[in-house]
Amino acid sequence: AAALPSVAQAPELLKQLNALAQKDGVAITRSAYQMKQQDSQRRLEVDLPLKASYPTLRAYLRDVLTASPAARLDDLNLHRATAGDPTVDADVRFSFGFASS
Repeated sequence: AAALPSVAQAPELLKQLNALAQKDGVAITRSAYQMKQQDSQRRLEVDLPLKASYPTLRAYLRDVLTASPAARLDDLNLHRATAGDPTVDADVRFSFGFASS
């Protein structure tokens, strides 16, 4: 297993999430993030409302989950305005683990 990144790498990780969204053609309307600590584990939770086609959204999720050795998809909610709408609105929560020191 790959070593966990240090907390100092969190800003770079957030930049990478945006860069991957641009690469994949996913619109991020805003983002919210919070560092949490439980026992000796540190975790960055990132909430993103996304807008994209379903195949594009899948590509983005895959890219984010392979970007960090400790990436997790914690929550995913999908909805469309109408059944035939090619654009999906998604509420996503990722979390990323970090080394304790």
